Amino acid sequence: MSGRRWTLHAAVAAALFVSAGPGRAAEPACPLGNHNGRIAELLQFVFFDWNDVTIGPEAVAILDNVATVSSQVPQCPIWLGGHADTSGPRPYNLALSGRRAEAVVAWLRQHGVRAEIHVMGWGETRPLVETGDDVREPRNRRVEIAMAWDSAPPRGVAVMEPAPSSPLR
Repeated sequence: MSGRRWTLHAAVAAALFVSAGPGRAAEPACPLGNHNGRIAELLQFVFFDWNDVTIGPEAVAILDNVATVSSQVPQCPIWLGGHADTSGPRPYNLALSGRRAEAVVAWLRQHGVRAEIHVMGWGETRPLVETGDDVREPRNRRVEIAMAWDSAPPRGVAVMEPAPSSPLR
């Protein structure tokens, strides 16, 4: 793994998630940010078979954990980033990465997650493993799931120093 961590800058998060949308009541913002130099962060990866969007058995255990954590901090949004390997045309891979992320959204919703979920399909633009064109790399076929907060973490979530590259540092 490249050591990259997916986090969101606290000021951006506050601007995006404090205000109510049309027809919605204001909800408390997720306590994102750098809290005394420490944050609690959940970063998970769900991997997919080649050219597939099916949630497999290994993914279910990961998504169960995400659903449990989300139930304990429901005010914290979840960010999903879908990815693809370089096999196939770029436009197809971009669409496939979005379908993978949407499959994770559907699973989370079916299992009671009510948190705000933000989805982005990255296609083949952010690989975990750099490859040439038209390479089937299993670690690049994934959805990254991220949550972060600076209050007391939910049970089972470790408190850690922000990654050196994190904007929360």
